[in-house]
Amino acid sequence: MNKEEIFNRAEIRKIEFDGEWYFRLSDLKDILNEDLSEVKTIVLPFMIDGERINTECADYESIKNGRKKTDFDKKIIQALNFKPERKK
Repeated sequence: MNKEEIFNRAEIRKIEFDGEWYFRLSDLKDILNEDLSEVKTIVLPFMIDGERINTECADYESIKNGRKKTDFDKKIIQALNFKPERKK
């Protein structure tokens, strides 16, 4: 999911803070069905059903960098970083 897709999904709550958009992590967990425990977060207030709730949020870069990589993803990254001249 790219930033625009996340931003346009109505079920993902978002808030602008300090000139950056932050997304509610629990909403993303439900949609992505992934473990996002390694994503760097900050706590921001959200108004939910008229009640102010402090919740964990993350910007897009933190989400992208903190998502756990599958073995397949790790192998692709390893292949992309392969430099034959290093292997002697």
